[in-house]
Amino acid sequence: MTTVVHEVRPTTLGATFLYRLEDDGLHWEAGRSKGQVAYADITHVRLVTYVAEGETQGQCKLKQRSGKPFRIRTHHFDGLGNLEDRTLTYRPFIRELCKRVASAAPQARFLSGSNIMWYIWIVLLVILGSVSVLLLVALLGGPSLAFHLMFGLLLMAGLIPFIWRQIRRGGQRDFDPQDPPAEFFT
Repeated sequence: MTTVVHEVRPTTLGATFLYRLEDDGLHWEAGRSKGQVAYADITHVRLVTYVAEGETQGQCKLKQRSGKPFRIRTHHFDGLGNLEDRTLTYRPFIRELCKRVASAAPQARFLSGSNIMWYIWIVLLVILGSVSVLLLVALLGGPSLAFHLMFGLLLMAGLIPFIWRQIRRGGQRDFDPQDPPAEFFT
């Protein structure tokens, strides 16, 4: 097998991580620290996306047999306020990681999405809908705050389609490790 690499600094102040897929497992280096996770010791692979720093970012969460979590992200913090998209190396890295884990650990689960985030989006939609109704009622009450209320309603109207798209994506679901869903490599 060939070695596949992905390098990223997941936080502004942290070290840069160099991840390598070797024959015996996932190896990582960060500053003076280094380690490895055997493919056979991985019990769950979860692909998620989230919005941060104004961009959609991807993250692969690995759960080891010991229960210890491990995260690999798409974006690299290249200084304060400077976020660099490393999807071009993340995508092939995670695709190959999924295949190697599936081969070494047939019992591993491969999941995409997050039920917790799905529930949060539903709650946000309910709150947004409720606030919109309250703004409409207040708007009908008199013209004194009409401009501010209209601004609030327009803001709500702009957010609702975004939140609805997130809800329609659904929560957690299984995926084929030979063909991870493309939507998680944005």
